[in-house]
Amino acid sequence: MKTIKKTLLHYQKGTSNKVYNVYLIQVNGSEYLVNFEYGRYGSTLREGTKTSSPVGLERAEKLFDSLVVSKMNKEYVVKEGYDSTKKEEKSLRKVLSSEAYQQLLIARLKKVGEVERIEHSRTQANKGATGFRALHSARETVVTVTNHLKKVDNYQVSRLIYKAGQLKIEEAKELIVNIYKMQTDEENAFYYSVAWALGRYKDPSLQPIIESIREKLDDTSRYVVEEALLLSKTPSQLLQEKAEMHKLLICPIPFKLFLQNKDLKSIIQELAVLEERTNSAYDTYHNIDYWYKEGKREAKQALMPFIEQVDEIYLKLYILASFNLFEHEVFVEAVRHLPINQFNFSLFRRLYKMAEIRDDYAVLAVLITKLESKKATCYTTYDDNWNPKPSVGCSLLYFKKRSLRYLEHLSLHDEQGYILFAKSILLSVNPYGTEFEAFTTEYYDSTDWKWKHKQYDAYCRHLTFMKILFGNGQRYMLDPSKKMWEIANKNINDEVRPELHKELWDKNALVAFNILVESRIDLVQKFAFNVLKDNPNKVEGVLLNLPPVYFESLMQLRHSEARTFFFSLFKEQYIKTGNEQLLKAFLFSVDEEINLFAVQEIHKNLDFLSKENIVVEIIEKCNESIMKELLGLLTQVENKRVIIEQIVTKIVQSSFPLKKLEAVGLLFVLRYLGNYITNEDISRLMEGDVLTERHLFTGRIMRFETLAHLEYPLELKEKIAKFDHPEMLATTIYLLGKLEENELMAAHEMLVSFLFHEEKAVHKEARSIMENLASNKENGMVLLRSIVEKSFVATPDEVAKNVTMTIKSMKKSYEAIEPDQLYRMLIAKSKLAVALGSLILKAYKAKDFSVVQWSRMAKNPNKTVRVWAYDAYMNNIESVKEAMPKSLMIFDSVWEDTRVFASGYFESFEMSTNDIVVVADSNYEEVQAFAKKMIMQGNYDTEVLLTKLSQHPSLTIQKFVTDLMLAEMSDEQLLKMERFFNSLLHSVNQNRVAKTRVMMLLKTRLENLEIAQMVGRLASHHSATMVWSDKELYVEMMTYLAQNHSDIDLPLNVLEAEKREVV
Repeated sequence: MKTIKKTLLHYQKGTSNKVYNVYLIQVNGSEYLVNFEYGRYGSTLREGTKTSSPVGLERAEKLFDSLVVSKMNKEYVVKEGYDSTKKEEKSLRKVLSSEAYQQLLIARLKKVGEVERIEHSRTQANKGATGFRALHSARETVVTVTNHLKKVDNYQVSRLIYKAGQLKIEEAKELIVNIYKMQTDEENAFYYSVAWALGRYKDPSLQPIIESIREKLDDTSRYVVEEALLLSKTPSQLLQEKAEMHKLLICPIPFKLFLQNKDLKSIIQELAVLEERTNSAYDTYHNIDYWYKEGKREAKQALMPFIEQVDEIYLKLYILASFNLFEHEVFVEAVRHLPINQFNFSLFRRLYKMAEIRDDYAVLAVLITKLESKKATCYTTYDDNWNPKPSVGCSLLYFKKRSLRYLEHLSLHDEQGYILFAKSILLSVNPYGTEFEAFTTEYYDSTDWKWKHKQYDAYCRHLTFMKILFGNGQRYMLDPSKKMWEIANKNINDEVRPELHKELWDKNALVAFNILVESRIDLVQKFAFNVLKDNPNKVEGVLLNLPPVYFESLMQLRHSEARTFFFSLFKEQYIKTGNEQLLKAFLFSVDEEINLFAVQEIHKNLDFLSKENIVVEIIEKCNESIMKELLGLLTQVENKRVIIEQIVTKIVQSSFPLKKLEAVGLLFVLRYLGNYITNEDISRLMEGDVLTERHLFTGRIMRFETLAHLEYPLELKEKIAKFDHPEMLATTIYLLGKLEENELMAAHEMLVSFLFHEEKAVHKEARSIMENLASNKENGMVLLRSIVEKSFVATPDEVAKNVTMTIKSMKKSYEAIEPDQLYRMLIAKSKLAVALGSLILKAYKAKDFSVVQWSRMAKNPNKTVRVWAYDAYMNNIESVKEAMPKSLMIFDSVWEDTRVFASGYFESFEMSTNDIVVVADSNYEEVQAFAKKMIMQGNYDTEVLLTKLSQHPSLTIQKFVTDLMLAEMSDEQLLKMERFFNSLLHSVNQNRVAKTRVMMLLKTRLENLEIAQMVGRLASHHSATMVWSDKELYVEMMTYLAQNHSDIDLPLNVLEAEKREVV
């Protein structure tokens, strides 16, 4: 069987990613089959056939073409083989070897020489007229002729020169020089390529030619001449150049100082701030609407100083990086904070091309990764003249693709360059986190008419990174637009060695080992470890003689398989040798099980904790549980002073603020080993006259109980007292606490003011001192009086809590507070005064206060005080009876428990009419119910009750009073109540129930002449009311009186109704 034709088709849309392969197979001379296979990209393909039995060639070709065309109609694309729509084989680009490609380039450069004439014509005003006159003057055509080198095999000559320089083909050097010397009129790209190519040869003899190109380049491209000259300089010239450059290229302050001091951390911090400010200014500009031109202009003016500063710093840093390894390291770290936007993309382009001409793989890698970390869309806008302006996203996409081409170029022509560049790319992602995390997008599938989700793995947007790690795998494929890597086959999760150019990595296993050690990314570590597993012989010698510097890095690998492998290897080595460097690496591993092994070994060898800075490193690197377990062993270590000196040095050299766990660890050690701290240690920590966070941290240390043995010099005490900060004030108070008792009591008012200080550190120290002083009763009484006097002002909750705890410790001094002052505390509006009073009240008896004061205490918001008042009532019944009705004031309380207590307490008491009126005159329903109950059970003066309770606002009491009236009042009693009725009916908008029921009562008693006369007087007086319901009743009663008692004078004239006949 023989395959005559084949077509490999591919389909990708949304999450669908399929292949379909069609084969025309010859069975024998005249019999053919058409077979196919299909399935998801990267998976095992299923097989099928269009011919169940062999057919002739013509029939087979028709079936073959029909099947291919049907798939192409369904948007399948021919990737390889016969294209049935074009009736031809799809041509594949032939990949030449590096040697063949170089020979081809030389051959093409040798062909260069033929010149073509190109005419350029333009129309202009006659005789050089300008302005308005030029619009109406005669026109003339001006023709200019230029000579250009012709293309060779359809390639621009500038492109051939650039590629020759990129490959550094020695034979091409002379050809390039000869081509440049031809008298032709070339464009800027030609001269740029010549300078770029000649510079890469690093030949000092080419310097005059390179220098001559300067004037032929435009302003934006002349930097390539400087780069080419720099590369072509001799060692002696470079030394001279270095000295001159350092004089000329003065970086702005503070960068100049940081570079001189080799302070990399500070440089990066400054650049991070500059990046943030630049991005913020750019966002402000970008977010202003296009039509608001004035706002755009102002925002751009605010942005440009930042852009200029970024350009200056980064260019100078990279130029200086040519001469100094430290400055090169600075620049590599600094690129992560390079702002990228439409106004400074030219800076990125220039840095990228400078790195390319230098073959600076480290800088190229960080630039590419910085670029890949940016999210930007490629689109085109238009200016006022409708000229297209591609967005910065288009430039980003161009360089993303360019980095892929550069990677492919190195893999074909420079294997070692490929390995070094790939290593730099893989390590360049170390500082990045969320920028490359996995994400999901949503898209609308028009075939299924619904929204779908598409998952993208971590780092899918970093084209070069993913190409290196997965370029030969089946799980991922590059999106046709080359914007990111998509999941081609989600069923493939753990491919074996999917990286690009596996054979190159097998040759460079030691580089893979270095990547494993330096990388902090699990994906990269897995790749590097797999290379090592396949090439054990190439790294065996290295592993057996591994420098200690690698131990800790290998124990901190994120890839668990690699970490476990090296632990088992190192564990055997440690058991044999007892190498403490290995024990240290185990202790600082990211694996808790490895940490526990180290802890067990340290228990057997406590001297390990005395090693140089080991305790400091434990504090910096271990988790909290491991750290505290090990630090707890320090009391068993012999040479504790060594540890103290290391900790003090650590604090002096640290940048504050410290990490929380780090601060906890340092304080833990100093508290445990406080007995070994000296005045010299404290003085060293307190060095400097300007208050810093180190001084505040030391202030906390000085207040440890384990440092109580130290007698600080007066100079140190005065220095601390001068610092204006709560933490230092707390330390000052702590030092005051060490004075003699009589000295402290002389300044007791100052101590009390510190007790009420808002800062926790201050009032906590004051409390500690005062509690010690209060152990003496007389001292406690003095302090208590001062505290009480300050308790009447509003106080924060935390301060109030601290003061309350202090008062609780002064129980034996409570008698210092007089009952009147205590009562004033209990009825104060200050919560603190009430709270303190409730504590002190327990030391007093009920007889120390009056019954009226008891009743007021029973209404106190503090329940402790209310309960004390209840007990006073219960234990002093006779006094309560003597004080009635004042003792009944307890009923008038907002607290339900007080009203319930009063109702139960007074239920068995005999009350006078005035007493029951006091109780009934309440707004609380349960008290009113109690009063009604007592009235029903007792014998009280009804007239007094009616008089005093008739105006009660409660409808319930009004109804109850009038019920009494209806039930018990005789005619004689009613006549005596005229004055009461008159005042009741006079009330406006009040006592509605009582008024209505009184009038109805009087209406029923009108048969009595005296009552009728009284009603006449009342009705005459009140009939002018505006309340219609009352007026109607008055008129009705007066009409009755007029008809039945005509001798009574009434303001009423009753008219007969007019009778009208119906018409």
